[in-house]
Amino acid sequence: MMVPAFLVLIGGLEWLGWSTGETYTPRALARALDQNPNFVWMPLRIQAAAALKLGMVDEERPDILLMGHSRIQEVKPAIFRPYSAYNLAAVMWPFNTYTDLLFHLPDGYRPKIIFFTVDFFMFGSKYDEHFRAIAPVYGHGLSENIYHLHDVLASLSLAPDLFWRRTDKSGRPALGIGALEGRPVFVKDGTGLGSLKMMSVAGTSPDALMNDGWKDGVTGGDKMGASEMADLKAFVDLGRKMGIVMVAVQMPIYGPVLRSMERDPQYAILKDFQSHEANGYFASIGLPFFDYLKFLPFSEDYHYFIDPLHPGQPLSAAVIAAMASDPRIHSALPRLDIEELHRQFDEQRSWSQHILLN
Repeated sequence: MMVPAFLVLIGGLEWLGWSTGETYTPRALARALDQNPNFVWMPLRIQAAAALKLGMVDEERPDILLMGHSRIQEVKPAIFRPYSAYNLAAVMWPFNTYTDLLFHLPDGYRPKIIFFTVDFFMFGSKYDEHFRAIAPVYGHGLSENIYHLHDVLASLSLAPDLFWRRTDKSGRPALGIGALEGRPVFVKDGTGLGSLKMMSVAGTSPDALMNDGWKDGVTGGDKMGASEMADLKAFVDLGRKMGIVMVAVQMPIYGPVLRSMERDPQYAILKDFQSHEANGYFASIGLPFFDYLKFLPFSEDYHYFIDPLHPGQPLSAAVIAAMASDPRIHSALPRLDIEELHRQFDEQRSWSQHILLN
């Protein structure tokens, strides 16, 4: 009797997991988002999100990929029209996970260009140590399914109402336990949105950006590490070998917080990074690098930020518009409408709240 009871339990958890979207395969998620593009989605384990996003990439096979950690997640792919794009960000952190993701691109697919995040703090060893535990997991095998079922069981015991709800607490249709709980989510085009709690205070006052919560994601250090620099070069070299144009960008940080970092000895790595940049480090590895860490006047305006590290959609669009004016980007994307990019930004920033413009 024990074996049938165990199978009934597993079957019940599978059904519950599927009913919430938590145990969706990449193909099932892509189909659900095609049927209802208004879904927000996020599994409980962020490690599983890379494989799900790659399923969307396989469906769409876009000209452009946006890659990196969460500081580029607010770039809306639609701003690249007439080119197709997908935001593959916020599922990878250290540079070695960037490279790993390239090896997992769908068979036969190569984007024309990859825009990816490079930040000064990524070159410290503490960054890799901090994010190693949430490195992407690819595939949908038995071990991964066991993790999912464990999450379903734990969530069922803590918040059983999740399993009959189909929307998050703001009323958005949601897939995955992470989304149902109100955590940071993705939308159909891959864009990432902050948690419901974060979005409730975003853009409301300078004080909302000045707490110390940002320190969790910005690990410090004295200087750039040799192994981290080697990992970046390996990623860039692999992309070029695959015939992809590789372009790096450092997104804005809210000015008062950036000045706090500059004064703090814990972030001496920032000064070392700036010295490397000034001395031609990025040119030496053949990488176009666009540094918008200080992007005046926008980086001084709290309205443009979700939190101190994450520019909202209008400021992210302004960064892309500024990059698009560079001849290196124009040669790679000659049909990109720069005037339209600027028009969209001017239109968006006239809104009283600059943050969420889906």
